[in-house]
Amino acid sequence: MVSISSPPSKPNRTRPSLVAWTLAVALAGGCTESERTEAQGDAPTSPSEHKGRDADPEAKDAAAALPAAKELLAESVEALGGADKLKAIRSYHTVSKIEIEGQGISGTADTWWRDGDFFVETDILGVGKIRQGSQGGKIWSDDPINGPRTITGVEAEQSAWSTSRSLPLDWEQYFKSAETTEITDFNGTQVAVIKFTSESGDEVILRLDMATKMPHSQSFKQANPLGAMPVTVSFADFRDVAGTKVAFKQVIDATLTKMTSVNESLEVNVEVQDELFAPPGPKAIKLPEEAAEQPTPAEPEAKG
Repeated sequence: MVSISSPPSKPNRTRPSLVAWTLAVALAGGCTESERTEAQGDAPTSPSEHKGRDADPEAKDAAAALPAAKELLAESVEALGGADKLKAIRSYHTVSKIEIEGQGISGTADTWWRDGDFFVETDILGVGKIRQGSQGGKIWSDDPINGPRTITGVEAEQSAWSTSRSLPLDWEQYFKSAETTEITDFNGTQVAVIKFTSESGDEVILRLDMATKMPHSQSFKQANPLGAMPVTVSFADFRDVAGTKVAFKQVIDATLTKMTSVNESLEVNVEVQDELFAPPGPKAIKLPEEAAEQPTPAEPEAKG
């Protein structure tokens, strides 16, 4: 087991569920239903979609000249430490501190992951505890607004890939295709834009830094019961963990609200109990000790 704790002056983090966090933003009042609907028109998507690439012969030729997504993703895996080192991480546990900017709202996220199963508990001041987990592919959630429920469809897809140990490594488990749409400048960094498409048609944009091939950011429309929320997540502060590179900080931009998450502790290849991933069920009722059933005393033997 490898354990890393960061000093307060150097905040860091790994990769808990983005979906649980963005649901926390929504529950904390990140944006209203009407604001979400208006913002969806500006949701992060592949820039090539807005350029009418399919109808433009020159754009088609330019797209054909782009590096293949699989090649770029393979290079990213190598930059992150290599497939063997990444696959050697069979479980992890991280505790993160999260803060919603400009609202004075903060909290913590406790995440456990093992071979695809996961459990995330986010505790936000003024919101309460949001729990989300997966066991054997069955994904569930429990939050103060919606209560316990089973997650299906696009929301389930997003919950699954958002906790993967490395999306460049594991992407084929969650998406049916990956396509390089362009090489462009994004916030001052030259990036390759890769569009993932899931079986349901949901799309996720991953940007790779062309200089380092490290993940730079990703964008998607996060599905949740309160309405789809456009989200862009930026990765920073990569550090060495068990021979791999881990982004220890993430900034989640939910259009009208930003949330920062930093890791306070990280353990990899840690033992995890199966019960942690199970959905909530009826609580066992324990009788007080004084009410516990006592053995019936034996009848005295009759004399004579």
